[in-house]
Amino acid sequence: MGTYHTGTTGEYPNEERVSLKREVHSLLEDAGTEDWDGEGALALAPEIVDIAQKLIDEFPPHVGRPDVNATPHGEVDFDWIIDRNVMLTVSVGPSREIAFAGLFHGARLSGCELWEGTLPQFVHCCFERLHEAQNL
Repeated sequence: MGTYHTGTTGEYPNEERVSLKREVHSLLEDAGTEDWDGEGALALAPEIVDIAQKLIDEFPPHVGRPDVNATPHGEVDFDWIIDRNVMLTVSVGPSREIAFAGLFHGARLSGCELWEGTLPQFVHCCFERLHEAQNL
C-alpha cells in the first residue's frame, strides 16, 4: 500500500484503507453463509472479499470513504453517495466482474469488466466524474 497525504479534504489516507479492509473482511461474519438474510441470500465468498480488499488499494486518493455492504447476490458493494444527483456504486461478485453504476448530475455511466488485478479504466473515469461533481 502506498502512503497518502492526510491534510487535504477528501483524500483517502492509508489508515482509512486499512479500516475499510477490516470492514470488508467483517462482512464474512455476517454474510458468509447461505441465506444470511433469512431471504435466500447467497453466501459471500472469501475470494470475493479478497478481490474487494484489493480494489480498495485501487481507489484514488481524492475520493472519500465509501459505504460498504454485502448484497443478497453474494457481492460486496462500495457506495459513494454525495447527494441525489451524484452517486457511484462499484461492486464485485461471484462472477469476478467489477460492476459500476454512477449518476453525475444527469449523466449515467454503468458497465462491468472482469477483474484482472487492477481497477478497470471505465471505473477510473467514474471516479474522475465523482471528483468533479464533488467540486462543483
